[in-house]
Amino acid sequence: MPRRLFLHLYMLRVPITILLTLGWVLPRAFGSPMFHGLGDLQTNQVYLVSLAAFILVSAAVTCAFLVLLYGSERADGTRTAPISPKEFPKKNPAPGWITGSMTLAGSGVYVYFLWALWKTMETSHSNPTGLFACFWLNAGLGTALGLACIFTVFVADLCSSGPRDAPEIAVFALPITYLLRDLPWFKKAVTKLSDWEPFERIPVVRWFTEQGKGSQWLARTLGPGFGKFGPDGNVEELNPGHRFAAFFILLCLLLYWIAGRHGLRRISADGRFWPEGAFDAVLLQVILLLLLACWLLSSLSFFFDRFRLPVLTSLAGLLALFSLLGPSDHAFQTLDQATPSGSVLLTPKAKFRSAPDHIIAVAAAGGGIQAAAWTSQILCGLRQEIGPTFEKSVLVISGTSGGSVGTMFYLRCLESPSGSSEPAQAARNSSLEATAWGLVHPDLRNAVLPIKWVTSGDDRGWALERALRKNADFSQPNRLLASEGSSGWPVLLFNSTEVRTGDPMVFTNSDFPGKAEPRYGSHRLHSFHQLYPGRDVQLETAVRMSAAFP
Repeated sequence: MPRRLFLHLYMLRVPITILLTLGWVLPRAFGSPMFHGLGDLQTNQVYLVSLAAFILVSAAVTCAFLVLLYGSERADGTRTAPISPKEFPKKNPAPGWITGSMTLAGSGVYVYFLWALWKTMETSHSNPTGLFACFWLNAGLGTALGLACIFTVFVADLCSSGPRDAPEIAVFALPITYLLRDLPWFKKAVTKLSDWEPFERIPVVRWFTEQGKGSQWLARTLGPGFGKFGPDGNVEELNPGHRFAAFFILLCLLLYWIAGRHGLRRISADGRFWPEGAFDAVLLQVILLLLLACWLLSSLSFFFDRFRLPVLTSLAGLLALFSLLGPSDHAFQTLDQATPSGSVLLTPKAKFRSAPDHIIAVAAAGGGIQAAAWTSQILCGLRQEIGPTFEKSVLVISGTSGGSVGTMFYLRCLESPSGSSEPAQAARNSSLEATAWGLVHPDLRNAVLPIKWVTSGDDRGWALERALRKNADFSQPNRLLASEGSSGWPVLLFNSTEVRTGDPMVFTNSDFPGKAEPRYGSHRLHSFHQLYPGRDVQLETAVRMSAAFP
């Protein structure tokens, strides 16, 4: 008994970790200054976040239930004969109290997560009047949609299964249905759905029914824990719980795909961002990532525990194998330089000679979105108070990280009326939603399947550039860093780092630093235009490289 208990607890490590992450790690993160914004949602985002959280809890409970049903058989490598319907209630490895406890534990995690989310939103809103009713109505809507999704998966699983005894279907298909197994109406409904078989004429579905050739091949290939074996050791059918999990995974992938397509349309569209919708919450992307991790890590642990291979080792091996399929490196886009052939870049000396008597050099330090807002507010505010004299006196701006982002919005101020503060306000807009989308969708797909004709090639860096571009909203969106259109700008120095050598790297609209000599051995300050002569970058690309590699 102690061995059996420890074995199941060990095999349940992934579902338990997922539930702890949702019910303990995320609520604690909401209370920290760094991750407080995760829980600061718009009210129209609550229903979709609650839907994703409900599906995540259901997926974790389902994975745990499958471990209880098939874990011992998988870990010990036994090929046991199928249990007859008469013996099933006696030999059920997951009695009712365990099923009920798992369901109650998952429900408690879900409710506590919603409560922590509600308290975070209450403290974040300056005027929380009416927020309580709006939040819980949206949370209730998300819960109802989650129940509808799980019920749809349950019905689809029953309709694709062969005729089966109702109590056995209830246990293998969905944990909560075990509590309803003795109700006459439930038995009748389950049996009717199981006998219906609407997908019988579809070859692919028929191939993966319990006794289908595809199901038997999978069970025979994957081994114990995946199928039922007869007294002679030959496979008889695929365990129905795995087919239910397959339908559940398809539902989760559909939700993931819809969220990814919505984010792509929002980021790639021209013009400013439209108001945040339900799919734009960063917390939704975090939950989707947890959902994918739940299914992937649970599947890997269930399969490789048979060989006593740790799940992280197997995951590392799979990623190493995927990396051989194609390049997964990140890249930034360069363009042909827009200046006429043979022309030279602006030199700091020439800029200095044409400067007025009083000159200003700006050093904009980093510090995330606060530094961006501070830099743009100060520079745009001085321009507003002093007038055209200020912008003519600014000779050079050297920025890094958030300071470079703020510099970009100051350049946007230069094409606005002197009294306008709108560009400085726009610098406060977050780019976290776009970055989170890029991390969870294109970056994740490129890491798993680095084939450019399968995936788009976009990444979180591209998403960050698009967010900066859309928030700045220049009258002429395509602003090349060293083009003739930027001749009215000061000398710009967007400082970055060459990660291969650790040398400083600068994106600039001038020929700075000229022919600088190495200061420490072979190390020196590099300029983008020196490394890539005749090439140029978009303004937002230079800013992003400074923000990502300060």
